[in-house]
Amino acid sequence: MVVKSRKVERQRPGHRQASPDPVEVVGSAKPHRSKAWQWHVALLLIAIGAIYGGFLDTPFVFDDWGHLTDGANLRKLTDGQVWNLGSRWFGSFTFAVNYAIHGDSVVGYHLVNVAIHMLAAVTLYAIVDWTLRTSPSCASFRDQAAWLAFAVALFWSVHPLHTQAVTYLVQRFESLASLFYLLAFWALLQTQSSTKPKRWYVASWAACFLSMATKEIGATAPVMLLWFDRAFLAENWGEIRRRRWGYYLLLATVWLMPAWYYGVLGQKSVSEGFVAAKSDAALTAVVHALDDDADKQVIDISAGSHFRVGETPSRWDYLISQPAVLLRYVRLAFLPTGQCFDQAWPPVRNWREAVMPGLVVLAILMAT
Repeated sequence: MVVKSRKVERQRPGHRQASPDPVEVVGSAKPHRSKAWQWHVALLLIAIGAIYGGFLDTPFVFDDWGHLTDGANLRKLTDGQVWNLGSRWFGSFTFAVNYAIHGDSVVGYHLVNVAIHMLAAVTLYAIVDWTLRTSPSCASFRDQAAWLAFAVALFWSVHPLHTQAVTYLVQRFESLASLFYLLAFWALLQTQSSTKPKRWYVASWAACFLSMATKEIGATAPVMLLWFDRAFLAENWGEIRRRRWGYYLLLATVWLMPAWYYGVLGQKSVSEGFVAAKSDAALTAVVHALDDDADKQVIDISAGSHFRVGETPSRWDYLISQPAVLLRYVRLAFLPTGQCFDQAWPPVRNWREAVMPGLVVLAILMAT
């Protein structure tokens, strides 16, 4: 904190000293921004536009049909239906706005998805740049902060793994939730130099709230913000407890949202279930069958393969299936080959099958 004080002049004898002005306390000075940041942002936007500009006419696929073409509650913004969209209501609201403006034209939906990805890339750039220039733990990178931030944001934004989140329209739930996730971190950083940090604390909470209202991944944001705070901002846990205990208490309220929807209202998971497929040829048929409530039915196709559309797995089945899925995404992050919009991943039904992948995931977490 920087304390501004006024110089006190020596008073003559017998002269009554006026009451001193109140001491003004302001936040830390804002870090100097590199002059190259505008070029970096422009290059990020150009790179993303060049990659995804050719996909604006990609048709609806898989879950797009159920969410964007058959979703009657997305077609009306004035009759109140759009506000009854469950735990992912904000993401669904953006699709409703898209439909009100563009109808069934896919171009408008794709433009919004690309814009979300662009904003996320710029936000990531700002977070890395700001952190490297201000955090004591990153002092050795301060002079190269802008270029390192640009490299990180560029690599992240053009990574092939983002193809699904950008071009698969219904995956806006993922990309939009991630944008708000990043904005929560950026707002927290602004509290370090603002003269009115409370506004930025509230903004960070609002970003967490909207992330949670878009997809459930937002539930991890409070924990990650706490870790980020301790790693890059606060000198110790005591500083966090003294200065930001109210902020983290406020962040914890976002966990009330899933408790309300899944606990009080009894809403079921948004996931449609898993499909154990033997080839890619019939994935479209399987997905359309899912849209028709095809529990336990067997679909025969011309290729002769059989597909059993199983019951929607329980939350326990879903949980123990995640370690292997997480490891696959880690592999795709380093070796993005063999990507597919729908892997037809079979659920794990026995906890013993999840032990080894779970131990590997735990080891990775401990190592990092």
